[in-house]
Amino acid sequence: MRKLIDGLAIASFVLSATTVGAIGFGYLAVTNEKNQEKMKQYAIGQVQKLLSDQITKSIPSLPDSTGGVMGSIPDMTNPPASTPRSEGPRSPRK
Repeated sequence: MRKLIDGLAIASFVLSATTVGAIGFGYLAVTNEKNQEKMKQYAIGQVQKLLSDQITKSIPSLPDSTGGVMGSIPDMTNPPASTPRSEGPRSPRK
């Protein structure tokens, strides 16, 4: 039984020491100016890549050829006589 407890204590110590070491290494890596520049450049590169992909997807492609000429304009020399005109809302009388 004593060997089991000693084994668990050693495993617990190794786990705790590994966690503290990883946090210390991460802190030192993030606060290093050289690594900060690397992270900035990587982030900027990823954002530029995403933006260029989104921009190229959002711009529609131009057609190779256009359609025919529009039809003729209607002749307005004799407009229909019964075209209703809207004069807007009327104000109530007082």
